[in-house]
Amino acid sequence: MWLLLVSSPALAEPALFIERACETAQPLDRIDVVSSEPGTLSVLDGDGHEYARLPIEARASFEVGGALGTHRLRVHDTHGKLLSERKLEVD
Repeated sequence: MWLLLVSSPALAEPALFIERACETAQPLDRIDVVSSEPGTLSVLDGDGHEYARLPIEARASFEVGGALGTHRLRVHDTHGKLLSERKLEVD
């Protein structure tokens, strides 16, 4: 299991933490995301296709899918404004 912490870019602390020995995820891994801001979590695969979109209040989980490569996790507020974006390598 992975734990990614996503927070507002305005915070002084690093916004993304991965709690796992390796720095890459595998297809079908379960990823837990914690956000300091409520909104919508959108996950794009290595080809830029969105494969997960779900509401996030403080915590959300998704299963890694889509194409291998650099996946992007994006949190948008209720107006569609991008609050945070993080990368996750999937191989």
